[in-house]
Order: sequence, then structure tokens, then C-alpha cells
Amino acid sequence: MFHCDQTYRVRFLMLVSITIFLWPARPSQAQRGEFIEGLFRTIAEAQLERERDKRAAEQRERKADNQAAGSRTKDPYEVRLPSGFDRGGRPPATPPVPTPPQSQRPFDSATPLNPNLRPPGPRDPTGARAPAGPRGSINVRSREAAEFAGNLVQFNSNMESLVRDLRLRSSQQIGLRQFLPEAYAVAAEGQALVRQCDGLSSLRPIIDPYRQLDARWRQLSFELRSSGQLGNTSGALIRQCDQMCSAMARQLEIQPQLDRHALHDLMIQAATYMQVLLDDIELSSIASKQSRQLAHDCRLLRQRLLGEADHVDEASYEDIVSRFSDFARRWSEFSQRVYAVDQPYLNRRLDRIGQCGDQTYALLWMPPPTSSNHVPMIAHRLERNFDSVQDQLTLRAMSSLRRDEQLRVLESSRNLYEKARQLETASEKGASIREQQSLLTEILRGWGPLRETLQRIESLNYSTLAEIDRSCEQLRASLGVNDSIAGPVDVHSLLQAAASLEGASEYLDADLQRYARYLQPDSYRKSLLNGSQEFHHHAKELHALLSQGGAGLGPNSIGKLQREAERMLDGWEILSRELAHLDHHGLSSSRAQRITRSQQELVPFVAQVAAALLER
Repeated sequence: MFHCDQTYRVRFLMLVSITIFLWPARPSQAQRGEFIEGLFRTIAEAQLERERDKRAAEQRERKADNQAAGSRTKDPYEVRLPSGFDRGGRPPATPPVPTPPQSQRPFDSATPLNPNLRPPGPRDPTGARAPAGPRGSINVRSREAAEFAGNLVQFNSNMESLVRDLRLRSSQQIGLRQFLPEAYAVAAEGQALVRQCDGLSSLRPIIDPYRQLDARWRQLSFELRSSGQLGNTSGALIRQCDQMCSAMARQLEIQPQLDRHALHDLMIQAATYMQVLLDDIELSSIASKQSRQLAHDCRLLRQRLLGEADHVDEASYEDIVSRFSDFARRWSEFSQRVYAVDQPYLNRRLDRIGQCGDQTYALLWMPPPTSSNHVPMIAHRLERNFDSVQDQLTLRAMSSLRRDEQLRVLESSRNLYEKARQLETASEKGASIREQQSLLTEILRGWGPLRETLQRIESLNYSTLAEIDRSCEQLRASLGVNDSIAGPVDVHSLLQAAASLEGASEYLDADLQRYARYLQPDSYRKSLLNGSQEFHHHAKELHALLSQGGAGLGPNSIGKLQREAERMLDGWEILSRELAHLDHHGLSSSRAQRITRSQQELVPFVAQVAAALLER
């Protein structure tokens, strides 16, 4: 009897232990960072997967060349990886081994090897390739490959520290959040590239995969340094990463990688906006003589831009910078004449083209020129929009606000209107830049809290708020006011990602609903469909919240978006967990692959939104 009770007790405890182990617990806040890093690693590994076939062909070609030349396989160098590298379940790196005397090293050089390198291990007596090192290291087969891999490992170590520092600082400085997705992507791509260096003897196969990493990092480095929100730690890490990239580029004998494809697309996009502007000018109500002259000059500038786009692939970086600077100067003179017409739809077209120009400056790693020529016209538009807001603040419109909020809104809107009028007067009279910056700073600080309250008034015209956002951003750029003063987050890229999430998740959910009758058992079907519906619902809600944000978001709106992003990510985790073994629950292989591909297309957008919004 005792033995029977003891047996049942043991079985009961085992069942409880297994149930606790398998129970899908919600990850804590501290695990979100590693989950997001895993998403970006998935993206980077998928991108590098396409390089494997090409690399395999090059390896076969290189092996044939080595055999023809009668070369022997060299002993490998073991490159140690930092502890916790890639956070993919790999054990930590092995402890360092004392370096042998110089006479025992296969490469005799006065230049010391990277400290991340270890001396070669014993050679396989059969002449076959020696086994790879522990999971915390990789093997390379030449000194040049060892130097490159060591620099790449050091770059990744600095990059990991930079991501961690940005993540911590973004909780206090909201403007840094927009850089987190790309920082995660660069770190993940660098880690995936390190794994491709395993077994490398020549640098030729790694040149093309490295080009993309070089281009992405230099773009991110420029944007971070231009933000004006970095601390001493972040600045030092960026400089170290720049040094590592320069060293690797010299070793591979390549120039700093300019994203020429993106630059070409930007030029075509700007030319499209210029064509729309040209049509608007010809149909405008301004004097015919002035309209013909503006249309003539716009047409010339557009044709010149199209000509530059045709030669962007073959021109040198210096030539591109020189030509773009000359075009930007001519465009600035033309846009001032169009702004002077003071037509809202023409101003909107100019703003769109100006956004393309700002992105082009960033692609070329050039700080945009600071000019106050447009300040009077932009300040006039800002004053007019604040006046429009006051006209819309009727008693009926403000009935949804508390009495204390009503008084605060009226006082704040009136004060901002006066500040905008003072800024317009100061800029027209040629006041000092410091005085204009001071007035703009007061406007930016007052506009953030007021905007949060105005968004709750349903009858308010939200396009007016968006126009004020754009005018504030243009004034900030023209007067060189630090972005951290304004405190908003640029939601343009997040809005695009959220729209992609909503649309793609709707199609994915529809496919799952269509195949639901094939899924077995009922518990699996219910869990999968619930995760899909929850993910789609919160992706839709997130898109709606971002759509209300206009050009920027304040701290209160960020909190709402973070909560919605958390709920969306919970649904994503349930969906991903169930889809991992979809083909074992009654669905055919072809249908399961179709669903899985649809899910993989969502990964970049989920990672971008989560990295930009979630707290760490």
C-alpha cells in the first residue's frame, strides 16, 4: 500500500513539473530585448542565406585553383568570440591560451595579431581540414583572414555595447528610439557575417557581404552623430566602430560604401514630386507670366535631376557630392520663389521634395546646410495655422475637456500664436539667430503638451496639427535647434511599418481561417487562430494610433503605443510558437510553406516596431 501511494505521488510530481515546464508563460520585460535581437538575427541570417550559393561556387573555384597550384592546407587560426556572442544558446568562449614564442608562429611579422586571435591548434595528421573550434570561436586559414575576422569581432563587440547604451538612453531621450531598429539590424548582420568567416582563407568571398554592412553602418553612424543626443559612452563607441570599419575597408581594398541604389530611387522620387509641382504651378491662380517662368525653371531643374540619376551608378563619391551641392543651391533659390506665392498645395509639394533632399544629405553623409532664408515664410504659415486652431476651439469643440484643461488650451494656443508672430517679425527684421532660436525653443516646448490635449478634440481638423508639426520641423532644421528640445519621435517609418503589419497580418489571418478545418487537434487550432486574431487586431490598433500622431509623438502618446505594441508582440509570440510546427497538424506541406512564408515577411516590420517602441 505504501509503495503504491509513493508511486502515485512520484507520478503526480512528475506531471506537475512537466506541466510547469511546458506552460506558455508570458516573457518578462527583461526578456524583450533578447527577443527583439532574435528577430533581427533572423532577418540578417535570411539575407546572408542568399549569399551561400554564391560563396559555395567561389569556394569550389578557389579549391580547384589551390589544387592546380599544388598548395597545401594551412593550419587554422582560431578566432575567439566574446562571451554570449550572438545570444543564440551557444556556450561562452573558451579561456585564452598563452601565446607561443614568435618562432613557433606560422606567420612571422612585426605586426601583432588582433588580441581576439589564438594560435593554430595541432594539425590533423591525415591532412584533412581540422575540426572547427568550440561554438565560442571560429577557424580561419590565413593571416589576412585572421586579421579581418578579429576586426569584425571587435566591431561587433563595440556594436553590442552601443545598442545597449542606446537602449538605456532612449527611455529618457525619446528621439533616440528612431535609431534602435537600424542599430539592432546592423548588430545582427555583423554577427551573422562573423559566422560566415568560419573556414575563410581568402578575403574575396567576404567582400560582397561586407559591402552592405559597411554601407548600413556608415549611414547609421552619420545619423547618430547628427542627432546631437549622444552621451560620451555612445560617442566613443561610434568612433571605435568607425575605426574598425575603416580598417576592414582598407584590408578589402574597397571605398566607403555609398547606397547608390537608394540614392537613385530618391532622385526619381523627387523628380516625380517635381512633376506634380509643375502641374500644380501650371494650374494655379497666379499671374500667367509668373506661372510660365516658374514652370520653365522647374522643368529645367527636373530634367537635370533625372540626368544626375542616370549617372549615379558610375560617378565617384566626390563627383556626386559636388553635383548635388550645386543642384541643392539652385533648388533653394527656386523654392524661395515658390514659397513666396504662399499657396498651401504648392508648399506641400515643396515640403515633399525637401524631405527627399534631407534623405539625400543623409545618404551622402553630409549635414544639411543651415539657412534662415525660409524662416519668415515658414513662421508666417505657423502663425496662420495657430490662428486656425484658435478659430476651431469653439465651446462645442471643447466640451469634451475638463474646465481646467479648457483654460489651459485657450491660454497655450494664444501664447503660441503670439510667439509665432514674434518669430515672423524677428526673422523679417533680420534679428540674430540666437534670438530666433530662443523664440522657436519656446514654441517647441509649448507645442508638445498642447498637441497631446488637442488630439482628444474630435471636431478639430487634424491636418492643421500636421501642418504645425511640419512647420516646427522645418524651422528647427533651418535655425539649427537641437532635436532633443522638441522631444517628438518621427513616426513616418513606423507608420509605414504599421501599415504593412496590418495589411499582411489580415491576409495571414484570412489564410489561417480558410485552412482552419484541416487543423488538428481542436486545442491547437484554437490557440493558433487566437494568436493570429490577436496579432492582427493589435497591429490594426497600432496603425490607427500612429495615424493620429502626425509628424511626431509626445511622451503620453508613446506610452499608449508601447502598451499596444506589447499586446501585439504577445500575439506574435503565440502565433510564431504555433506556426513553428504547422505541417504536423493536418495541413499539407505546400500550404504550410505558404503560411510560413507569409509569416517570415512580417518579421522585419515586427522587429522595427518593437525595437522603436518597447521599453527595456
